Amino acid sequence: KPHDRPSARELQQSDFLPLAMEDKEMKEVLRHTMASTNSTRYRDLMASLFAQPVDPVVDFTYDLDLHKGSATTVASLHHTDVQERLTKVFRRHGAVIVSTPQLTPYLSKTNPESVVCLMDRHGGLVTLQHDLRSSFARSVARNGIQHLKRFMIGKVFRDKKVRGAHPMEIYECAFDIVTPTPGLLLSDAEVIYSVFEVIQEFDHLQSAGHTLHLNHTSLAQAVLRHCSVPPKQFADVFAILVDVSSGRIRWMAAHVKLSQLSMSELAISTLFQF
Repeated sequence: KPHDRPSARELQQSDFLPLAMEDKEMKEVLRHTMASTNSTRYRDLMASLFAQPVDPVVDFTYDLDLHKGSATTVASLHHTDVQERLTKVFRRHGAVIVSTPQLTPYLSKTNPESVVCLMDRHGGLVTLQHDLRSSFARSVARNGIQHLKRFMIGKVFRDKKVRGAHPMEIYECAFDIVTPTPGLLLSDAEVIYSVFEVIQEFDHLQSAGHTLHLNHTSLAQAVLRHCSVPPKQFADVFAILVDVSSGRIRWMAAHVKLSQLSMSELAISTLFQF
């Protein structure tokens, strides 16, 4: 009925119409809001973000394909068998299970693009474990640990880049040796030998071909020396290679950055072979 219709002023004061604000003004308001994390406006923004209702469709499809084929009894038995065999190998080396926090602060410069970033109710950014190494290294450094053999079998996460989808879950196994004498290579040899022992535990692995990837600072420095990179540029070159390996830049962009460090074409082409 006409008399039941809201007036123009009532419509303007309701939540049915969007605020008449230019994008530039909106961005400026958001910038000021985010800069004052102790303000009432900031707390209201966070409260509004976490008060959003969940779409029933998203609720149904969020983890629909997450455990396809993995929730059966046979799959659980296989998983248990693999975990017990790996545990037996690492126990022979005197290793113990040491778990680390699932969440760590988000550091944009060191996290790869596939990292799962989350926000808490106060606006703090954290990440789910992308690997089992980073959180453990953080714990070792903070607690001053000098002697430890540890192993861990657990889930790590990858962002699917799809809205409303559960992050990808991957099982990862880690075996680490912490020692105060990094110059000795006995620990490195022990870790490599443990890989051989793991392969021997599974018949189907013994018949398959394997490529062992070694990640060691001394090896990386030896490669740079072979490519005629001066030691004073090691840190800059490592930073570029980390960006390439994490997917933040492509090889062409890396080539440009390395050229800016006055590296010769021969040195760059030799480096790219590794």
